[in-house]
Order: sequence, then C-alpha cells, then structure tokens
Amino acid sequence: MKVINMKILSIFILTLFTSFLGIEEQAIDDKAVIVGIARYQTMGALRYTDDDAYRFLGFMKSQKVPDNAIEVLIDEDATKETILNAIKKKSLQTSEDGNFTFFFSGHPYPNGVVSTEGDLISYNDLLLALKESKAKHNLLIISGSYVPKVKEIVDDKTTVWFAADEGQSEVIGNELFEQSTFGYFLIKGLKGAANANDDQIISFSELSEYVRINVELYSNNYQEPRIINFAPMEWQIIN
Repeated sequence: MKVINMKILSIFILTLFTSFLGIEEQAIDDKAVIVGIARYQTMGALRYTDDDAYRFLGFMKSQKVPDNAIEVLIDEDATKETILNAIKKKSLQTSEDGNFTFFFSGHPYPNGVVSTEGDLISYNDLLLALKESKAKHNLLIISGSYVPKVKEIVDDKTTVWFAADEGQSEVIGNELFEQSTFGYFLIKGLKGAANANDDQIISFSELSEYVRINVELYSNNYQEPRIINFAPMEWQIIN
C-alpha cells in the first residue's frame, strides 16, 4: 500500500512541477497531408519540391503533431487517387478544435495542381475532398501554382488558400537554400522569422506578409504570393 501511495504522490508532484514550468504536454488535434513531387511520369522533373515536403514535415513534427496525424506522399506515391483519399481521411479525422493542412509542392496547372502521373487535380476536386472535414480551418498551401479563382472557393470561409503566385508559375528552386524560394521562407517564417511583435507566436497575417515580401524580393517579383480568405490561425514558436 505504501508503494502505491508513493507512486501516486510522485505522479502528483511531477504534474504540478511540469505545469508550473509551463512544459505540460498538450494534445495536438491538427492533421496534415504533405505532397512533394520532383519526378513526373509525363512532365519535366522539378528541383527541391520533395525537399520542401520533407522540411514542412519537420516543421509539423516540431509542433508536436504526431506521426500518425500526418500523411506524406512523395513522387510516385502522389497519384491523384492517393492525394484525394489522404485529404478526405485526414480532414475527417481532424477535430473541431484542430486545423487541417494540405501542403503541395509540384507542377502547377490552371486552377489546380498535377499528380505524379500527370493528372489534373482541380481546386474543385480538393474542395470536394474537404467536404466532410471537421476541422476548424482547412489551410491549403500550394507552392508554384495559381491562386484559385472559383467562386465556391471564395465563398467557403473555413478554407484558406496560400499560393506562391497569382498566375502560372513553376516552383522556383534556389540553390542557396536547396529548397524552393516559397517553401524556404514559408518554413523560416513559421519557425520564428515572421514573428514581428516578438510574442513567440506566429499569426497567419504575420506569416503571409513575411513570405510575400521575401519571395517577391528573392524572385525579382516573378512570384507574388497570394491568399484567398483569412483565418485567425497561429503557430507556437518552439526552440
């Protein structure tokens, strides 16, 4: 009996101690699907798109999003079917307190993106895949693509679109960063560089402005990142 009491007392003390220090673990309800396609079956290869995906995965893990909450599809695994099925599955699993993120780095197409086998995944396809989403917000980050211009997308206030460019634009790889310009500043901003007011929290408005300024600068205004809709999303800076 004394041993049991000591265990209970130890757990109680540890809980108080970690709570006092502010290091108590919190449940993460966010889910994500991350796609990076460098090798296409019917189109030219791209540089750094798979690197973008792996580095965005690293960021999500730094936010304590569990491995089983993230699905990663690289190159030949990123077919139209697997991408849309993954979006349906993970967005449906996201709780009403969590956010769902779809990150895509690959070939663009008017009003859509392209899978590894060269099939168009339209923005309407993506919206249909998100139809049953339970997430508080759906964030779609598209590197090297058009900003959606479909009316239904604009009317859907739970879905936020953050694209590397307003018009047709391939992913711009940067040898200095060994990553796409958009992907590099997106992740750098999320890790703290976009924290304009130094409050250890990255707001979506801070992130989007930081990415816009730097991508325009480093691409010589070839790319102009754009947003459709806005959400009060934020990310904690974890050193």
